[in-house]
Amino acid sequence: MGWTGRAPAPPAREVLVRGTKAKEHAMAEALAKAIAFVGIDTGKNSFHLVGHDHRGAIVLRQKWSPGQVEARLANLLPCLIGMEAWVGAHHLSRRLQMLGHDARLMPAKYVRPHSKGQKNDLCDAEAIGEAVPRPTMKFVATKTAHQLDLRALHRVRHVPPPTIPDDGLLSPPFIAWSSKYKYAAP
Repeated sequence: MGWTGRAPAPPAREVLVRGTKAKEHAMAEALAKAIAFVGIDTGKNSFHLVGHDHRGAIVLRQKWSPGQVEARLANLLPCLIGMEAWVGAHHLSRRLQMLGHDARLMPAKYVRPHSKGQKNDLCDAEAIGEAVPRPTMKFVATKTAHQLDLRALHRVRHVPPPTIPDDGLLSPPFIAWSSKYKYAAP
C-alpha cells in the first residue's frame, strides 16, 4: 500500500460537558491505586500534597487549590492522610473521613523533626507524609464544629475587657464569632 498523503486520524476521546476531556482533572488509575498515604500542607491559597506508596517512595508531588482537594481525593482509594492540626484542618479532616479516608491531624511540633532542608510548603508536606504512618506518632482528635465553636466561645469570654467605658457594647472577638451565625451584635 502506498502513501495516500493523509495522516491517520487521532483516536477518538470521550468528551464531557463543556468540552473538557475525560481524564483532564482525574488522576491516573494506576497512580490512584499506588498511593498508600498522603501528606497535606494546608495554606491560604494552595495545598501541597505528597503521596507515598506502600514502600514509602514518593509517587505524587502536586500543588492544588483548596477547591480541588476534596474532588481529587474522592478519586483515590481510601488511604491514610495526614495534616498539621489547626482550626481549618478539622473541617477538611471531617470531609475526608466522609469520603472513606483515614484522615489524621498531628501537632506541628511532631512534624518538624521529619523535615529535610528548607522550611517551605512542599518540604512540610513531605515531612507530614513521612510522619503520618509512624506507629508511635501522636495525633490530635478531629473536633466537631460544635466543639470548635465552644472553644472559640471560651476564648472570647477570656478576652480582657476593652479600655472604653462599659456602655453595653460587646467585645470585637465576640462580634466576629457571632457574625458566623448571622446574629446581630450592637
